[in-house]
Amino acid sequence: MIERDRAIEEFLNIAEREGATPDRKFKNELETLGYSFHEREGKLFVQHIPEKPFPWEIGRKLTVSASAFEKILYFESISSTNTFLLDHADELPSWTAVVAEEQTAGRGRRGASWFSPHGKNIYTSILIKPEISSTPHLSAITLTTGIAVARILESRGLHVGLKWPNDVTVHGKKLAGILTESRFTGDENPLIVVGIGINVNIKQEEFPPELQSLATSLIELTGRGFRRAEILSSLYGEIYYCYYKLLKEGFGFFVQEYSARSVLMGKEVIVKTDEITVMEGKVLGVDSDGALVVKLYNPPLVHRIYSGEVIKFHDSDH
Repeated sequence: MIERDRAIEEFLNIAEREGATPDRKFKNELETLGYSFHEREGKLFVQHIPEKPFPWEIGRKLTVSASAFEKILYFESISSTNTFLLDHADELPSWTAVVAEEQTAGRGRRGASWFSPHGKNIYTSILIKPEISSTPHLSAITLTTGIAVARILESRGLHVGLKWPNDVTVHGKKLAGILTESRFTGDENPLIVVGIGINVNIKQEEFPPELQSLATSLIELTGRGFRRAEILSSLYGEIYYCYYKLLKEGFGFFVQEYSARSVLMGKEVIVKTDEITVMEGKVLGVDSDGALVVKLYNPPLVHRIYSGEVIKFHDSDH
């Protein structure tokens, strides 16, 4: 994080533990952001923390070294967290994270929009600059990120499913989605941006009518609200850990765990791989590169799909 955010983080930590020496600059700034304090025996104590994913709130509970996420950038509003990182990647360090209160042009896979109302959910993206020799396949990064998201949601009492390649679901409804994108710089070093959207504190009736039967949220599933900064602290740490495990061990290390959560295993599926190509078959699993392994019906062969969208699935009749 930047120096100012670290200073605010330390100020709040002290103000929560034993009371901070009054710093009118920080106090006044934080009060405009929704914090409140009370003063006792010449020291400031935190009285109220707003439910906002400020960088210093994420940093205070980050489960990996703060140096792993040198920059966490916060926006009240942004067109798209993924687009921002792709556009500014050259001037930012690896493991820069962007988080926003809303996206005005949030994106899903294949050009779909991502519903991103203000102050309700998690919209975040992470920039990774790997060495060319160690760049995993994008599908493996997406699936590994799905495992990281599943782990932190399950730690909050949910039983989630993973729908290849990028959806996290509960009872057939989408709870979270992942968008992994890449580009090459002038010296041909790859840039990878991993975007994650999680429906957190949005009520069912607040979804657009066309999404109400398709999407769900943490508050709907558990009956209680969540602090997004705490979820992000856990999420960033889990993604960081899983990514380096992926580099060291390959996606083969995660295949069993992914398969155990897969909602497609053994199902008959229709997969759209581009604008005109549609494949139909039975899912056999995922392979060590993150491809979906499908036993096709016509022609009758086993095929690996690295990129596509499952547009329909149901229990197998075969």
